[in-house]
Amino acid sequence: MFYKALASDSISYPDYLDVYISSAWENVDALNKKQVQIIFDGLSEWVSASENDLN
Repeated sequence: MFYKALASDSISYPDYLDVYISSAWENVDALNKKQVQIIFDGLSEWVSASENDLN
């Protein structure tokens, strides 16, 4: 569903984003809320940078 949302909004995303998101989700239980937020903020910045690079 996440990738469908990106595609439907014509948002380009980096290769292997799914691997990084899966890895983050697998480690969520071992991290506190702030650590998880930092990871997903970083992924968000990566997607934004990728989108900007392609435009």
